[in-house]
Amino acid sequence: MKSEIHEFSKPKINVMNKKIFLVLGVCGAMAATLSSCNNAAETEKLTNEQNAKIQSLVDEKLTALEGEVATECDAEVLTAATAQYDSLVLAAAATKGGKKPAAKPTAKPTAKKEEPKDPQKERAGGSGTQTEIQKQRNADPAKTDVENQKKRN
Repeated sequence: MKSEIHEFSKPKINVMNKKIFLVLGVCGAMAATLSSCNNAAETEKLTNEQNAKIQSLVDEKLTALEGEVATECDAEVLTAATAQYDSLVLAAAATKGGKKPAAKPTAKPTAKKEEPKDPQKERAGGSGTQTEIQKQRNADPAKTDVENQKKRN
């Protein structure tokens, strides 16, 4: 009789353990699902913060570029105005019949930026065109590449 009770109680414990783990698993899954879906407000808040940071960076760059363009424009306007003033002074002096005043030297325009050079063409032995390369190799352009290679070997 003792063995019968022990045999019947053993399966009941396994079934109860399975039910407990199943209930706990379902409750945990529901909690995780509900907590992850309830973050719409946080997502919107993070998006707004990121947009604000991006906008501030764009504003800083724009302000810097506007300042740079304004100084360049002011310099060009000043040189043009100075040149116009000098020409008007010369014209006024010429109409009065007096001596012409010495012309003031005008401001020299700023140096243009040099374009970057091609390092392939600057290196030793590197010329731009195929004909120049063939001349350097002392090859005949009428012959094929195979014939030229045979000639070099």
